[in-house]
Amino acid sequence: LEGVSVIGVPVKEIRIRSDLSLPRYAYQSPFLGSGIERVVVEEGVTKLPANLFSDGCSGMTSLELPESLQYVEAGCFENCTSLTSLVIRSNIGMSNRSSVVSSFGNSALNTIRFADGVTEIGKLLLENKDGEAITVYMPVSITKMDASVFEENTSVDLMFAGTEEQWESVNKNGWTPTSITFGVQPAGADRVSAPMAVRMGGGLPMQDAFVMYDKEEDDQKGTEDDNQKSDSEMNDEEETERLDRLQAFIS
Repeated sequence: LEGVSVIGVPVKEIRIRSDLSLPRYAYQSPFLGSGIERVVVEEGVTKLPANLFSDGCSGMTSLELPESLQYVEAGCFENCTSLTSLVIRSNIGMSNRSSVVSSFGNSALNTIRFADGVTEIGKLLLENKDGEAITVYMPVSITKMDASVFEENTSVDLMFAGTEEQWESVNKNGWTPTSITFGVQPAGADRVSAPMAVRMGGGLPMQDAFVMYDKEEDDQKGTEDDNQKSDSEMNDEEETERLDRLQAFIS
């Protein structure tokens, strides 16, 4: 990004398709004051440099990071003051372990989801600028955490997908959440994609289809169907009894 600058120019969306770097010793974002509303980091990007979006992403409310990403450097998303939701799909951290500047400093983060398959979380110094608690979802695949994943004194309500025994086996380097609930999946975790062979004419598979269903909705529908079935059976019994009484009266 040598020589590139849109300082003060309103920007709706930025897409990052490959690794990039800022000029050496650049402490100011090329997007300063742009009010970026959406950042898309595409699969294949492995590193986001320090201060890349610092003071330039005030309009962004959510962010999803790809599986390929390894490093989010200090100050990268500094002062993204509207950022409340973060999804992380890879083992990430800062390459500069000595940094005291957060990757997401002064954000409004209240929900963070680590995707299934993430095994290690490095130093990020995550925080909420207002001191509010952050709800964090972690999968059972987690094996190791840096002691500075979160800023010191950050309140974290942890929703861990596994059991208490599985949590005890995680190397947390001394970090403990404010509270922890076990066996909780992130919202939408019951939404499953399952292959279904569609057969037409002579039983030959003509195509593959993928069905999406929500377990909770499916269970609820099943209950409603059972209730409807029970009501129907009851109506049939009542009708039979009524006809029997009528036949007896006629006789």
